[in-house]
Amino acid sequence: MSLNKVDLKKHLREMGIKVEGNFIRKSELKKIIANLDQPSNVKSIWDNGGESLDRYTVVFKDGDMLGLSTEPEHPQGFSQFTTGTEGSHLGKKVKWDSLSEKLKKHIIQRSK
Repeated sequence: MSLNKVDLKKHLREMGIKVEGNFIRKSELKKIIANLDQPSNVKSIWDNGGESLDRYTVVFKDGDMLGLSTEPEHPQGFSQFTTGTEGSHLGKKVKWDSLSEKLKKHIIQRSK
């Protein structure tokens, strides 16, 4: 994926990164590094705190959603695509870097 300067700034802002002119603060750079492996088509991730089997909901930029349990590849786990409306009824918005490595790998695989 090739980005020009304007697109890059927009993309960084969508990720919650503060861009000041042509500079990024060190603290903001740490956020970028922590999220490097996040698939580019992920819009947001929600966590309902375990209120249901599909604890996590991944919202993709195309509108699709992926409901996941904490361990989706376990025989009693859950991983299913769905449609719906993004919002606080899905729980709290969480950052990519707060997810377990197993969950990240699963999301990356399913997002292809």
